[in-house]
Amino acid sequence: MNPVLQKRKTIRKKISDMAILISSSSLLLASFVGLFGMMSIRSRSTQALIRQTEENLMSLITHKAEVAQGDIERITDFAEMFSDYAHRLYVNKNHYKPHPVLPPNPENAGKYAIQRCLAGESYKIESFREEMNLLGNLEEIYSTVIKVTGDIGMNIYAGSESGFLIGYDRDSGYDEGEEEPSGEDYYNYFQSEWYKKAKSSESIGFTDVYSDSIGRGLMISCYAPFYNEKDIFAGAFCLDLHIDKLYQTLVDMTGFTDSYAFLIDKQGNTITSGESKNIFKTSTIDSAITGKLRSLNMGVELAEDGNYYAYAPIMKTEWVLCLCIPKKSVLTPIFDMNRHILYAIIVFVLFLVLVLLVVMLVTRRFSISLTRPLEVLTKDVQEISRGNLDQKAQIFDNDEIGDVANGINAMALSLKDYIASLTSVTAEKEKISTELNVANQVQQIYTKMMNSLSGDKNAEKEADQS
Repeated sequence: MNPVLQKRKTIRKKISDMAILISSSSLLLASFVGLFGMMSIRSRSTQALIRQTEENLMSLITHKAEVAQGDIERITDFAEMFSDYAHRLYVNKNHYKPHPVLPPNPENAGKYAIQRCLAGESYKIESFREEMNLLGNLEEIYSTVIKVTGDIGMNIYAGSESGFLIGYDRDSGYDEGEEEPSGEDYYNYFQSEWYKKAKSSESIGFTDVYSDSIGRGLMISCYAPFYNEKDIFAGAFCLDLHIDKLYQTLVDMTGFTDSYAFLIDKQGNTITSGESKNIFKTSTIDSAITGKLRSLNMGVELAEDGNYYAYAPIMKTEWVLCLCIPKKSVLTPIFDMNRHILYAIIVFVLFLVLVLLVVMLVTRRFSISLTRPLEVLTKDVQEISRGNLDQKAQIFDNDEIGDVANGINAMALSLKDYIASLTSVTAEKEKISTELNVANQVQQIYTKMMNSLSGDKNAEKEADQS
């Protein structure tokens, strides 16, 4: 392509464009690598935090389930201790003094006291007084256990096959304003779940959660059979636990915003403070999680309802301890991290734009400082080219441009000397040429004169000869 036809681009523009292109490319490449690294770190950190959070939830629920299991085992240990102690009473009845057990007394309301209750009006105290007074020695161990448990709302009963029940609780057995004419209280415990299960299973266990008939709220009972000196079933112990107290002990672990915990029994009923409902029938939890809860599995799951469920079984009672946490609460640290990374990216981009502006400004100043001597040199050369050999090219720095300026000045000086010399030689040549012309003219005149003289002499000779 003809250079004349190309669009003119100054050196300053070329330098500026090149510097901006190089710096921008370098910065953009570095920025891309940095942003890619930050996004990669963000993605990996998010996954790592989610895994860590789920592991923490699993550790938390497992620990709580173990604590709950320990609390439940402590209750069963008490039940086993009562059973063993009652058996020793029967075996060593002669070693214990009779401990009379009185009927319910309204004055005992609100405090722990040992009291009796009959299975029905047909049962007469005279038929089992000796056995009842023997089991009255349970008061000592009853009171010790209540002190150890720290008053978690537990009531203790021992129902015998003979038809009497020895209780240690804070209820007098009377409703307020009501008193039995005989002074006795009657309760057919033979039909109670705890007694029938203790007798049939011959082992320690727990009843289902139930609502207490005298308005104490949700209850659960631990039962244990006891045997007489002949190892014949003599009755059963019942340890009534108020769910309110037990619930607070087991599920008080709300470490996340808007989270809540609950227990689920083997029928699928939630065990919460003051109410019970079947979670498998009324819950919005997806079937996959409810299936695992029903199977007494442990794990951490994100359900379709947007909540995390961490669950672990309490094998003694076949309960499942479950912690429900909204996804946003679990992922709050992750959201915070992502927000900080986003802020860092924004700051990084703004810093990049600022750097590019600075680079453009510095490049412009640099290109000006670099091309200004060339512009001045161009003007000086143009002046010299117009014949002003006295014009001197300015020298700014001792660099290549300065060398060119020195060369131009030397060239102008040489050209001036050459022109002066050439002018002198030309003048000399013109003088010689003039002299030669004069000599030539003189010679021509002389030649003509000589030729003229020579012709006259020849004519005279011819005349003489004639």
